Amino acid sequence: MLIDVHAHFLHDRSPRSDWPARNASRLRAGDRVGITVHVASILGSWGATSPIYFPSPPDIEYGNDFLLQLQRTNPARIRGYAVVNPNFTTHALAELARCLDAGMIGIKLAASRRANDPLLDPICRAARERGVPVLQHIWQHRRREYPDRKPPTPPSSAHWRHAIPASTSSWLTSAVAVTGSTRLPWCAISRTSSWIFPEAG
Repeated sequence: MLIDVHAHFLHDRSPRSDWPARNASRLRAGDRVGITVHVASILGSWGATSPIYFPSPPDIEYGNDFLLQLQRTNPARIRGYAVVNPNFTTHALAELARCLDAGMIGIKLAASRRANDPLLDPICRAARERGVPVLQHIWQHRRREYPDRKPPTPPSSAHWRHAIPASTSSWLTSAVAVTGSTRLPWCAISRTSSWIFPEAG
């Protein structure tokens, strides 16, 4: 099994009019390379009516609803991350509960807050209680690879405020075991402990 743990889909309110073709092309490309499941998110309106990395509550709900429908239509191929904006704490917690209860399997945080921001505390507590992983973008604005610079080294556990037990995310742990951690560079795995440390999106 090969799992794409960071996929995106579009919807009819996104800036792209070719969104159905783009969604279909993602699934076709996955088929070509052997991806079994796409774990995806939709970041609000993709900038059409609120910023991509600071989506409004109505845009978040529309995107999450659209992804839930995609997941229902393609249950063997698509799983969803519930997108939330931690700047709207009450909405984020309610949306998280709604989406996880409806079948989503994780949480997606865009780059609206840094990983050590206290506003993430209630969301990460909810993730731990529900036993779901968190995927969060890092604040890195590099536009390309530079020959004299190596990719950032994954942080040690001492650098993270939040961690999720690997035992509660066995499908993700299995994906790392099968594909090797170099295939999942966003996730730092401590092989001597039972924790997964989300690093980047």
